[in-house]
Amino acid sequence: MDVLRDTARQAEQRGARFSVVRLLERYRRGDAVPTQRTYLLRYGSWNAACEAAGVPHAPSTAHHYSPWTQERCVEAIREVAALDGVMPSMGDYDAVRRLERPDLPSTATIRGRCGGWARALALAEAAS
Repeated sequence: MDVLRDTARQAEQRGARFSVVRLLERYRRGDAVPTQRTYLLRYGSWNAACEAAGVPHAPSTAHHYSPWTQERCVEAIREVAALDGVMPSMGDYDAVRRLERPDLPSTATIRGRCGGWARALALAEAAS
């Protein structure tokens, strides 16, 4: 969190808007800065990480609605697991989705909604 606050403070001093780009600039200069993915995994979104750190962020640029809730993603994993009787690996799930069930959410969507594939599998097992 200190990295977020420090980067936001530096951006404000320069009259610039705080963004992921500013954080990546620091990372490329060799500063010990967590990657954007670290923040996404820990907080779920960049905006949530900024809010947790108490720093302003740009408004979301997402202009679409996705029908894939966390619950629906877990349900999709359970549907694929029912085919073979075991929880699918990410590769197995993706193969079923591409070859047999294109109506299911992608592995990227599932990882994003559930906080990673391992967590999605844990949620699916707990729902069994």
